[in-house]
Amino acid sequence: MSVKLMTAAFVTSLPTTQKFVFVALCDNASDEGNCFPSISTLCKKTSLSERAVQGAIKRLVEMGYMSVAMRKGQSTEYTIFQPDEWPKLSTTPASDAPPQEMRPASDAPHPRTTCTSPPQEMRGTPAPRAPITIIEPSSNHQGNRQKAQAPFSTDLLIREGVPDDVARDFAELRKRLKAPISETAVKGLVREAQKAGMTLTEVLETVCANGWRGFKADWMKGGVTKRIEKIHLRTKPRSGIASKETDFWRCGMTQDDFEKFEDLLAGVGEIYGKTLSEFALSLWWGALKNYDLAAIRNALSRHVVNPDNGQYMPKPADVVRMLGGTSTDSALIAWTKVDKAVRQVGTWQDVVFDDPLIHRVIDEMGGWIEFGKKTEDDWPFVAREFETRYRGYASRGVTPEYKGVLTGIANANNSRLGFDCGKPVLIGESERFALMDAPVFAAVKRRQEEI
Repeated sequence: MSVKLMTAAFVTSLPTTQKFVFVALCDNASDEGNCFPSISTLCKKTSLSERAVQGAIKRLVEMGYMSVAMRKGQSTEYTIFQPDEWPKLSTTPASDAPPQEMRPASDAPHPRTTCTSPPQEMRGTPAPRAPITIIEPSSNHQGNRQKAQAPFSTDLLIREGVPDDVARDFAELRKRLKAPISETAVKGLVREAQKAGMTLTEVLETVCANGWRGFKADWMKGGVTKRIEKIHLRTKPRSGIASKETDFWRCGMTQDDFEKFEDLLAGVGEIYGKTLSEFALSLWWGALKNYDLAAIRNALSRHVVNPDNGQYMPKPADVVRMLGGTSTDSALIAWTKVDKAVRQVGTWQDVVFDDPLIHRVIDEMGGWIEFGKKTEDDWPFVAREFETRYRGYASRGVTPEYKGVLTGIANANNSRLGFDCGKPVLIGESERFALMDAPVFAAVKRRQEEI
């Protein structure tokens, strides 16, 4: 949302419909004026029909307030010009304005007693001191249109010293994820690279290798750093698209989460008037470190408000029971694994989860590759659908048929071209893979041994 553009839009002299649509566009725009709302979104914001919204946009473009760039296969991009480039509207009354009653001045002579001279022909020459207003077209409009047509340009990256080939790979990844390369996004990557002690080029190489949408310096700390070193991109002779070396990718907490885990338990203990010793804290950590911090926080929150036993300080066994006790808890844990895997491993590689229901649900929702195409706006809806489907299977207590390996982008192309496929990434606890169907797990192990 651009406060600057919205503030300026509110004081324009546009007609009501056009002004309402213009304010809604400014509400979606960045400070540079770029936005991508759909017509249906604008209709919801303005309570106008599609025809009215489209007509208002067409009129705004004709008047010089904005430009529109149609993008094949993607949403339309609107570029709102800066307020100093907006045209100055005249103050002529609207055609439907009510007529004004004209009265003569109090000292004017009566028309029946005064002779008036015939009307004189008036020339269009202005007074010598009258100001002359010339509205010239802004020279920036063409530049704005060019910017709207190139949301995945590598210019911003090359300006930061990124090599051409790395910039092109990153631009292709962002295009596939429908995430434009904006100046704000590049500044954020530079800032996170500095926090991680890396160059921007190294960050982009890591992002491309893992198929990530963005980058956070926290992802490169502790155990995550080791894992990324093992999932590095390497090119093999005659191997088609580059494959990845992989290892077990464990879900749960890392050592970097210990401080947050300690604060969480301290807060719970404060509710019950208890203080945990270092020994007790170490027992809690050993019992729950294989679970995700978000799932633990959720379980503790539900225990505190439980009318049956919420009056007592929970024990680690209580939390473990809550985490695995119901289909809702299981669905939350499963989604946490999937969410982390998409963000930190990416959909470039094949993956194998330690839970067969995850495989079945992901396959029903279009496959592992489709998950990588979802945007941040889509993600809450994807989570809701995943958890609903997962709960349905979990409540039946029966393991359905499922694919042993969820195929990623690299091996999908390698298989299509007849090249060797890389190892899958095993996500979860190694002990739980033994619970999978023997033929499926044997096929996974065979795939790993072939590489």
